[in-house]
Amino acid sequence: MVEEDVLHARCAGLDISKRDAKCCVRVLPEGAKRPRLEHTTWGVSVAEVDKLRRHLEEADVTCVVMEATSTYWKPFVRHEAHCSIPRAAGADSGGGWWV
Repeated sequence: MVEEDVLHARCAGLDISKRDAKCCVRVLPEGAKRPRLEHTTWGVSVAEVDKLRRHLEEADVTCVVMEATSTYWKPFVRHEAHCSIPRAAGADSGGGWWV
């Protein structure tokens, strides 16, 4: 069996705390050797979480990873959210969508 590394051309990482969510969107442009990184900070209100969702959709992000303290991740992972980024199988709470 040959293992291959998966390289996501458009992905994001979220670091969620009680006060805010830090986001890094990584985009590897076609033919480029180095990715473009964009760092932003978002609030944790419903309006801010929705803005973050739209930001990720507009960037055509296809994969999101998240780190959170305590249960502060819950507002960011909602079954009711309308986002085109499906959650990974086996993720906590089973199914649903990111942000």
